Amino acid sequence: MGDWSLRAILFMVSLALTVLLVVAGFSQEISAGSARQIYSSTEQYTEGLVVKGDFEATALNIFLDFAPLMLVCNTPVLGPLIAGATSYYTGYVSKAQLVATGKGGLQALFSDVVSLLQVLAISIASAEGMLLSYKLLKRQRAEFLETVAVLVFEVGLAVLVASIWALEAS
Repeated sequence: MGDWSLRAILFMVSLALTVLLVVAGFSQEISAGSARQIYSSTEQYTEGLVVKGDFEATALNIFLDFAPLMLVCNTPVLGPLIAGATSYYTGYVSKAQLVATGKGGLQALFSDVVSLLQVLAISIASAEGMLLSYKLLKRQRAEFLETVAVLVFEVGLAVLVASIWALEAS
């Protein structure tokens, strides 16, 4: 049977923690100068991923940017910590965008399909990292094929994220 029920519970915990950490990052105070600097550098980085008129290159750039982070979040112990830090910083950058431009915010973040899929993928990866951490601490073996199935699903989500983002950028 495997650990699917434990994975489901850990996914719900991970999803709740991801959302709470995004909100915590968003709730931090930020000066207008810092907000402009953070927003500007983030915008430059994001624009660097987009190749105008080339859907495939844009999708590949986005995939190669997001997939490694998501896969690292599967790592026992460190993976969930990296997912938490990334979630917190996502909220902080969203706050910087709101302060710098007057647009965005949590409502915009959580109503964007790409952002929601990224939150879903990071939450699944973090939950798998939690499960592998649990197995490591209990000195138990994780089911290899189940973990591979989760990783394949996550990569599929990363491809979907990259494709939708590239379509929106075209």
